[in-house]
This record gives sequence, C-alpha cells and structure tokens, in this order.
Amino acid sequence: MGSNSIAEIAAYHNDVVDSLKSYFFGRRPEDLVARLEETDLRSAFFILTTLEAAFRVDYLCRCQKRKKDVVSKAFCVIYKSQRKMRGWTRTFSRPGRKSRLHRDLD
Repeated sequence: MGSNSIAEIAAYHNDVVDSLKSYFFGRRPEDLVARLEETDLRSAFFILTTLEAAFRVDYLCRCQKRKKDVVSKAFCVIYKSQRKMRGWTRTFSRPGRKSRLHRDLD
C-alpha cells in the first residue's frame, strides 16, 4: 500500500478478509473469527495512525503559514508554548550532565 487513502485501506482490508475466509474454509470457525478480529483491529489502528498523521501535518502547516483563522491562531499559541518547553528542557537536560536534583540526591 503506497498511498494511505481510506479507500485503499478499505480495499486492502476487504482483500485480507476474503483471503482469510478462503484459507479457513472448512476449518474451525474459532480460528477464522480470531483472525478476522485481529484484522479488524489492525485496520482500525492503521486508519487511526493515518488520521493522526494528517492532523499533525495540518497542525504544522497552519503554524508555519501563520493563518489568521481561529483554529490556526489557537494552534500557534500551542506551538509557541511547546517550542519554549523544548528549549527549556534542552537547557537543563544535557547528556552526561546531572540535574541539580540528582546532584543533591548523590
């Protein structure tokens, strides 16, 4: 699956379901049910990760383009606060350097 469109994910899911039904034909139905449930979960997680990625890309695009709509402004506030936090943690948590709390505990 090269692209992650919902239609392609659904087509892939349907292909897998059809293949499992053919493979387990005449065998224990419990095995088929277990594999179908696993396939449903896998497809659901894949859709969720695709959706999350789309939200992250939209979030970053809105922040970088500094759009003026309400949602973009709210995203920019969050983005700026996260950048400040990342800078603060880099300053106080350098590799090989113990924090003041850890030095006091030693």
